[in-house]
Amino acid sequence: MLEEFIKHKTGILAVIENIETLTKEDIKTVGERLRMVREQLLSNSFNLVILGQFKRGKTTLINSLIGKEILPSSVVPLTSIVTILKYGEKIRCNIFMEDGSEKNVRIEELADFITEKGNPKNMRGVRCAHIEYSSPFLEKGMLLVDTPGVGSTFLHNTETTYEYLDHLDAALFLMSADVPISQVEKELLDTIKGSTQKIFFVLNKIDYLNPKEIEEIAAFNKHVLEEMGFAVNEIWPISAREALKAKTNNNDIQLSQSGLLNLEDALGRFLSLEKGKIVLNTAISKANRLISQVLSQIGIEKKTLESSEEELENRINTFHKLVANLNQDREDTAYLLKGESDKLCLKVEEMLKLFEEKEIPRIRKCLRNFFANQTIYKRSF
Repeated sequence: MLEEFIKHKTGILAVIENIETLTKEDIKTVGERLRMVREQLLSNSFNLVILGQFKRGKTTLINSLIGKEILPSSVVPLTSIVTILKYGEKIRCNIFMEDGSEKNVRIEELADFITEKGNPKNMRGVRCAHIEYSSPFLEKGMLLVDTPGVGSTFLHNTETTYEYLDHLDAALFLMSADVPISQVEKELLDTIKGSTQKIFFVLNKIDYLNPKEIEEIAAFNKHVLEEMGFAVNEIWPISAREALKAKTNNNDIQLSQSGLLNLEDALGRFLSLEKGKIVLNTAISKANRLISQVLSQIGIEKKTLESSEEELENRINTFHKLVANLNQDREDTAYLLKGESDKLCLKVEEMLKLFEEKEIPRIRKCLRNFFANQTIYKRSF
């Protein structure tokens, strides 16, 4: 099974590298994203993205999974920046900025960069935060990704979450036991439907309800999800808040009652049995989406070039027509000028003929009279 995985992985990597080479110069954004897919495949890392509407308890759930309150949480919408947790021997917090720079900060300073309160509307220009922590849950290459809740008054937080959806390998979709699934949640689920083969549906805040109420809300949400086209094997009821308290206080009974152990077991089985397949399939899906994007962009550029060629041909034809019209105008003008010249010559000839017929005899007569008078004058002397 391992040999088969390595074989498929090597083949996928070769294809991605070839496409990456072809797109590196001309379509840099696609080439960069392909590089990220390749690096993730090489590292065998796996993005489990925590998604849900605001105030569903996503950050508290992550803290309970790793067993320590590392990420800041609040009773108001707080998380504003995508935050990625991965395994590390020592706790470490790196902030990646939108300008490409990176800074290492103390965990106590994290809230100043990833929360709406500390970094309103992301005025600091943070792209994402990476936290390393020595949690057994993260040891197998799992990357836990905390996202801003959708549907709050902070629209930019919703946009941040939607922009990250291309990076998910599997999703943990968190609902709240005290309210039925909402339209905002359904819209988010519709968006991720084709992006991943695995979604864990989790019902949080069960400590607010009694067992019968929990069963009722879970059944209702399951029905809605199935109507949307999701194959829902199970909805995992938990109390992330109680689980975090239990782990902090080493209270095994409270931890068992929180329901988190069942979810952790399901995630563990998934990592052991399905992670390799999902990693390969996700890499293929991401590569296919990027290839489709490349082909679409090439099609647009081809159409633009064809359009430009046609436009150029039209301009050349128009130019030729203008030249032809100009030549015709020149010929017409020459013809008209020749006609006017001929008319003028005829008129001059007519005037000369008239002059010859009328004026020349008169001049001759005058001259004869003049010479006749001259003769008479000479004789008188």
